[in-house]
Amino acid sequence: MSNISKEGEKFIEDLNLYLFSTGKSEQQIKEFIQEAEEHLILGEKEGKTIKDIFGDSPEEYAKSVAKEISFDKVDVLQTAFIFILGFGAWIFLGGIDNKVFTMSLVEAAATPIIFLITLFLIFYSSRKFAFKDKKWTISLFVIFILNIASLVVVGLIGRSMDQTIVLNRLIVNLIIIILFVSLFIISKKIDTWILMLPFIWYVGVIISNFTSINLADNSVLRIVSPILGLVFTVLESKRMTREKA
Repeated sequence: MSNISKEGEKFIEDLNLYLFSTGKSEQQIKEFIQEAEEHLILGEKEGKTIKDIFGDSPEEYAKSVAKEISFDKVDVLQTAFIFILGFGAWIFLGGIDNKVFTMSLVEAAATPIIFLITLFLIFYSSRKFAFKDKKWTISLFVIFILNIASLVVVGLIGRSMDQTIVLNRLIVNLIIIILFVSLFIISKKIDTWILMLPFIWYVGVIISNFTSINLADNSVLRIVSPILGLVFTVLESKRMTREKA
């Protein structure tokens, strides 16, 4: 979008976010966004503003566009699956202790519900505040804080109960491999590697499980891993921004 003004880029990004959050056909959204970019480029060359081209209310314009694009259940289910798999990797890797994975029935029942609610709130917030940067950022922050707080509370309650689900080292390692391969393939397909972040965050746990080297409780690695994760996230975000430009 190098031929579009900063205001134009922002409008296209917000429009894309809104349409994506409505669960409409991903292919149709891409086609419409390309047309909108071309329309915007031509309009700005003629000295027109965003309001001149798309109207006074970006939200109303986005709503009218959404009505013209068909709903795609497959896209919604795929997106939900990716979110659940990504969050599931965080929960599973974080639940490994001394090379085994344990979980109570309360955790097993509550954790999926928490993530489904979180997923719904993310989509709702993206649609509600797509053209309101500060409110959208604040809402996402609140959603993730509530998500983390809920998981911590459920974890504390669950850990005080009988650990009904217990997986040994062999099964744990097999699940780690399946999660890694699955998220790697998905990341390559959707062209974003953020989904691989939990494997960087819990690299000590993973190394300990697959080798005789005990790094799970290494205090230095516990500090370095989040830093590497943060650097990785920043670099990946910049890469995605450059590719969109």
